[in-house]
Amino acid sequence: MRRRGYECLRSLTQLNVKWRRGNVIGRIATPVELRDSDLNGVKIVSLFKRRTVMDCHLARAIAMNAPAILNLGITAIQFSSIHRYSRMPRSRRLSRHNLGLAIDIWSFRTKSGRTLVVARDFRRSRTLHKFIRLMRKTKMFRSILYPGNDRHHQDHFHLEAKMWVTRRW
Repeated sequence: MRRRGYECLRSLTQLNVKWRRGNVIGRIATPVELRDSDLNGVKIVSLFKRRTVMDCHLARAIAMNAPAILNLGITAIQFSSIHRYSRMPRSRRLSRHNLGLAIDIWSFRTKSGRTLVVARDFRRSRTLHKFIRLMRKTKMFRSILYPGNDRHHQDHFHLEAKMWVTRRW
C-alpha cells in the first residue's frame, strides 16, 4: 500500500501539481494538500473555503484528466466535500469520502466565465454530459453518480477515484 502511495506522489510531481503531504485525517492512506488548488490547470475550489486535502489517487485522477477537462471549456471544479465521515445511504458501510477518494461536485466554471450549476443546468448542458462521459471513459473512477442515478445525487456529481490503477500512463 505504501509503495502505491509513493508511486502516486511521484506521479503528482511529474504532472507539475504543487502539493505537500497532508495531515493524517481519518483513513486517508496517502493524504495530500494542494498548495494552490491547481490540478494540472484545473482549479479545485471549495464552496466553503476549506483546505483541499484528499488522497493522492483522487488528485492524480483529476490531474491526469485535466487536459481533457480543459478541452471541454471547464477551468474550475467547485466542490462541497472530499473527506468527511459518512456512511453509504441506508447502509452500515463507510463512504469513500472517509478515504479521501470521493468528491462531491456542485458546479463548474468555464473559460467564458460562466458557472454551470449541476442542480440547475444538468438536463440541458452538453458540457456537463460530456464531463460525465469523459470521467467514465478514463476508467480511473470507481463510481460516478449524477442527477438521475438516485435520490441522494439529484443536485451534484459524486466521483470516486480508484485507489489502485494498474494501467500505465
